Amino acid sequence: MADLQETPARMVEDGEVVAFGLFKKEFREVNIDRAQIYAPLPLPAPLLRLRLKEWQHFAVISDEFFMGFVVNDNHYVGMSFCYVFDRHDAQFTEHHRQSAAGAARVARELWRDACSFVVKGYSIGIENLLEESRHCIHIDIRPDGARPAIRAELELREDIEREQPLVTVLPIGGNRPLYTHKHPCPVSGYVSVGAKRYELDPARHIALIDVQKTYYPYNTFWNWATFAGYTASGERLAVNLVQNIIGDDERYNENVFWADGRLSHLSAVRFDIPKRNFLSEWRIETTDGRCRLIFRPEGERAERLNYGVVLSNYHAPYGKYSGEITDNDGRTHGIEGLYGVAEMHRARF
Repeated sequence: MADLQETPARMVEDGEVVAFGLFKKEFREVNIDRAQIYAPLPLPAPLLRLRLKEWQHFAVISDEFFMGFVVNDNHYVGMSFCYVFDRHDAQFTEHHRQSAAGAARVARELWRDACSFVVKGYSIGIENLLEESRHCIHIDIRPDGARPAIRAELELREDIEREQPLVTVLPIGGNRPLYTHKHPCPVSGYVSVGAKRYELDPARHIALIDVQKTYYPYNTFWNWATFAGYTASGERLAVNLVQNIIGDDERYNENVFWADGRLSHLSAVRFDIPKRNFLSEWRIETTDGRCRLIFRPEGERAERLNYGVVLSNYHAPYGKYSGEITDNDGRTHGIEGLYGVAEMHRARF
């Protein structure tokens, strides 16, 4: 699946996914909700939509802090979190909200559309303006008990004419698609936690955009690893590695490495995750041997839910990566202390 394909005008035609694989450009029409995943016994559109899970997740990486936030719409419930970890004083601040369907809205396309999650005292708004090579984010979360306010104004620059994003549609099984768009982007603006304010410089700081729309089966899992940062010589590096429910992950995966915007596709990835203490060392390697990483967490966001029919066991440690990755040109890049996040998620939803 290493070859980049020309992107069709739309993802789905007459209920069928047009093509699976990696694509050169972002889709103009991400009409994943038109895929008939239960053919030849089609479900009514409202019931089919309940199986669609979609979100936009962002990770902001600075030498002072690490930030993660999401707008997630499961169509029967909406969810959002926003956290900031101060890398110097190890202070972790998180706000989390869950609400009935309607509180969360995820953009249909990235060219000119918006995401939002708005409830009392908590607001995240995301303007996707890919036509203008940017995404604008507004966060206004009020203090809640001992947790201070989080506010942010961010602008991500995503120039897909000069740099290659990850745009892929993968088969979970049959006509059942997993779509994702990911890209490490220079970021400007500010983030404040209580009275403390962090300024962001696009020449030094990076935000990772993670867009996903997927018809996950009822029981699912994924392991994920990502980082971004600048080397001592000023080269901007980033990685995205996922092991999930896709059976033929040698052929179909979203494992890629960026070096100054140049995309290299990697083979399937395998995770050696500590069984009990997720803050212990992780080992992550691709089957082609081109990527070997050690991840050393410094903290984590974790959540465990068990409502019987709905279950989620989620661990997302953040910390430093080291190791080496070889790109498509055969050049090996040393990774030393670049910051990122990983996930281990087991779900029934």
